[in-house]
Amino acid sequence: MADNSPPQDEAAKRQARLAFLEREIAWQRGQLESVERDQRKAPYLLFGILLAIPAGFIWGWVQSILVVLGSIALFLSAMYLTAGHRSEYRDKIVSLEKEKSELEHTPYQFR
Repeated sequence: MADNSPPQDEAAKRQARLAFLEREIAWQRGQLESVERDQRKAPYLLFGILLAIPAGFIWGWVQSILVVLGSIALFLSAMYLTAGHRSEYRDKIVSLEKEKSELEHTPYQFR
């Protein structure tokens, strides 16, 4: 009777890869949650516009406008960066889950 079990080293490599993929997916999800928290906090950066009032009294209207523009630029930069990171983490999670699924459902190949 033929032995249809995979070689031990092949099975161990497969299990190690699956464990690595699970850890990596969990880490990527944690990073995604962190970036989503940061994105929810980004609108608070617009409170910097309130500094335009004292800037206007102290340095004039030109500096007040610069404070407003700087606050808006800071907010938009934060939104842009967090959106890019969210997209990157989501894509990475999808690709890792696809690789994990393929590894789980691919039969062992004998040589």
